[in-house]
Amino acid sequence: MLTEEDHLSQALRFHTSHESFNGKLRDELLDGEIFNTLLEAKVLIERWRKEYNTIRPHSSLGYRAPVPETKLLYPPDTVEH
Repeated sequence: MLTEEDHLSQALRFHTSHESFNGKLRDELLDGEIFNTLLEAKVLIERWRKEYNTIRPHSSLGYRAPVPETKLLYPPDTVEH
């Protein structure tokens, strides 16, 4: 059973990770862009989010990307069917 201290510790980690994400989004994208349309904002934010979640290394993961690229042993066009 979790103690009150355990719950507080989990809440703090959750809050800290979200604050880190929000700060990076603001610093790396929002502060440097002027969006002319809502569509432009959606496209650029989604592009940044995909990079953040798949390519960028994260210190909390030992400077690895959250979703590392998968490398194929054989390219799809060289496999015999």
